[in-house]
Amino acid sequence: MDLNLGEVQGIANVIYPQVGAVVSGINVKLSLAQKAYFICHVRQGAEGTATVFSVRQSTGNAGSATGDNEKAITNNCRIWSNLNCDADSVLTARTAAKTYSMGIDQSRSKIAVIEVVPEENMDVANSFNCVVVDTTAGNAANLMSVVAVIVPRYAPLPNALAD
Repeated sequence: MDLNLGEVQGIANVIYPQVGAVVSGINVKLSLAQKAYFICHVRQGAEGTATVFSVRQSTGNAGSATGDNEKAITNNCRIWSNLNCDADSVLTARTAAKTYSMGIDQSRSKIAVIEVVPEENMDVANSFNCVVVDTTAGNAANLMSVVAVIVPRYAPLPNALAD
């Protein structure tokens, strides 16, 4: 299947662009997804606190910042990042994990891509079908956002922000 994002409606805002130290994202339903890529962006301010993105799963409440039975993702996720987008656009594969720290380098734009494959990373046997990415340990000087790009199992994808 060719992936045309405009036709499958596979994009959801998880964290709208904002500054803050701790930001809760919006749960995205992945029960009909083949996989999802969570694109995490930080414009690191002039301070030395790393922004950490955490992947969590829940059994429902898509579209909300608080998922039902929310817990950490079951298995580590593949991650790629660019810790200095001002210099180039190359993503580097990182160690698979449930969280990712953007580092403490100041005055830089940084991007991390976290891949979630429901059957590989989530507790689907116990009805966990929603994922959220939250930030912790950031700083009010950091501008951050997260967008989910969802690859549907079948096109078109229904609303990923509704149960």
